[in-house]
Amino acid sequence: MPSLIPLISTTLLLCAACCAEEYYITRLAAAVVPQRMLTVPLPQAGIAELCHRGEGRVAKDTLLVRLNREELALAEAKLKHHQEKNSLAAEEALLQLRRKKEEIEFILSQPKEQLPFMEGRFKTKADKRALDLLDKKIAAQKEELRLMNEELRQAFDKRRAESELRMPFDGRVQYHIDFGESKEMLIASTGPLFTVVDDSQLYVAITPGEAELVKLPPEKLKAKLELGGGQYLQATWHHKRVEERNNRETLVYYFALSEQDKEKAWALIGAQTIAELHYTATEGEQVQYILKLDLAEEAGERPYETWEELVAELRPGWRIVFIGETHICLSPEG
Repeated sequence: MPSLIPLISTTLLLCAACCAEEYYITRLAAAVVPQRMLTVPLPQAGIAELCHRGEGRVAKDTLLVRLNREELALAEAKLKHHQEKNSLAAEEALLQLRRKKEEIEFILSQPKEQLPFMEGRFKTKADKRALDLLDKKIAAQKEELRLMNEELRQAFDKRRAESELRMPFDGRVQYHIDFGESKEMLIASTGPLFTVVDDSQLYVAITPGEAELVKLPPEKLKAKLELGGGQYLQATWHHKRVEERNNRETLVYYFALSEQDKEKAWALIGAQTIAELHYTATEGEQVQYILKLDLAEEAGERPYETWEELVAELRPGWRIVFIGETHICLSPEG
């Protein structure tokens, strides 16, 4: 296990940073979290067919599991049958309307002196208004057919979406059910089926907690995720947000892991981890990084109740940047 206290060869570091210098603050509970994570439940009991085992990264819209394939095939056959019936019925109605339109167009094409005779023969009111009305009826009949078939199609698509479970985005998938070597399984319950993870970006999530840490400019913080054996994954500041945790609003800091560390971090998703929080001094920033024990020894017999009192006494003209687990970091006032 890595040492809880970083090795410091000197008790006081005083520098005007010529480049980014990092100073250890403390260790905090952390979690590796993805860009998005979604647990998909089994929407219906029945026979589940495994279509993709989920090795490696999986592309968006990849079919993962198909449920009750035979029932879905029957539903699709019924859809096509009903759509065909609707089309035949609509075509019959359209045929009658088109015949009436042809009669009117034929009557109106005759000489005016023939119109009374033609109208009596065909028993059809022949004028421009009748033609316009028939055009509207034909258009309405076509639209009714389209709407009926679209309604049937949408109902089937909804059923198919519940039966054909696909990857909602590029990422990884973890199944909650072990299919073993088989491709089909009878599942009676409707619990969680799989969890999909968008791993396009992985973060180290930390709750700073203490007000002193929250006061620090977050963009000057870095997180080092402990892997054990003295190994760390470094993450840089990305964003913060307030989340609901344990029935209370909690401020959470998110540090982005690099692309090259994804594979190592992937195994830590969902695990309880520890991260070191570091402060990064920018170029030209003058700081004192003092071991708490050395500052206490320097105080000697001076009475003090807080580190703030002691710093004011021993380091006039300096202010506290942060009070860490092992050190206090100071910068010049003003």
